[in-house]
Amino acid sequence: MSGNKAHRAAGRRGSASPTLVVAALALLAALAIAVILSLSPHHSTPHLTAVAFSPDGRFLAAGDLDGSIAVWRLPSLQPEARIRLEEGALNVLSFSPDSRLLAVAGRSLRLWRTTGWTPLLTVGPAGDGYGTARFSPSGRVLATVNVAERIELWDVASGNRVRTLCCMALYGDLAFSPDGAVLAAGGHWPRLWNLAASHEILRLVQTREPAFGAIAFSPDGRALATGSQDGTARLWEAAYGRQLRCAAPREDYVESVAFHPNGTLLAYGVRRGAVWLWDTAAGSERQLAPIATSNISFSPDGRWLAFATPPASIRLWDIPGNRPGPALAFAPR
Repeated sequence: MSGNKAHRAAGRRGSASPTLVVAALALLAALAIAVILSLSPHHSTPHLTAVAFSPDGRFLAAGDLDGSIAVWRLPSLQPEARIRLEEGALNVLSFSPDSRLLAVAGRSLRLWRTTGWTPLLTVGPAGDGYGTARFSPSGRVLATVNVAERIELWDVASGNRVRTLCCMALYGDLAFSPDGAVLAAGGHWPRLWNLAASHEILRLVQTREPAFGAIAFSPDGRALATGSQDGTARLWEAAYGRQLRCAAPREDYVESVAFHPNGTLLAYGVRRGAVWLWDTAAGSERQLAPIATSNISFSPDGRWLAFATPPASIRLWDIPGNRPGPALAFAPR
């Protein structure tokens, strides 16, 4: 039978009813969702992505992609708390300046009390997806980036949104200047915002590429550090956006930067690569570890640099002694 005849014959036999078609499509959609959920990544070995010291030096927190968080008390390094996010997924951990709150950014944005480690409130719509969360120096404002690529400012006491700045890439980080007057945003076209006027002050680059994910102010607020997709850590003059110097180029994305409290040492981490310590005054660099999986964080007294190493541990590096320090095993809850 020819194709046309077959088509006409099928038409004479009748077509499926709209109700049956809708039911079939719904069944197929349900099956597809079930397959996707069954294949969604769950890591039998924790993949650590976030570390943070509390500003008062009492706690070290670390979290993995599946939403498990471990907290240790310092200086004893004894386990302090375990938190498991119901929705899984975790991008950033950030302590408030007074160390009384821990912000957890992931599929949702939640604040936890560090006394008793109980949840305080959910900021913004649950499930919106947040790439980062950073407290202002006063601790009264929390800056976030959501999946809609909007920078949002939240009142910490009430959980209400107070301002929206537009726009940036989801994976770009945020950093407040030490006086809280300026917000630096990474991503494409990294830029600085005057928060009082909600006005863009300047852009560090005028081209879309490379993307700058990591960004941080120096302790005195005079310099900015960035990490970019082209494998370079850079130092910038914060007031005018002038590039001051570059670290040696690396093989992959520089996705984490952190200033030592002395303001001259800058640590940076390379995706699927090493952790480096850059003396920005002398221009020298040294490798601290061959591979890390998380962001990096200095202790407030500058003694320790924390980062995650495979398969699942937190490494503390002794900065004054220039040697490896303790390693903390991470076991998911």
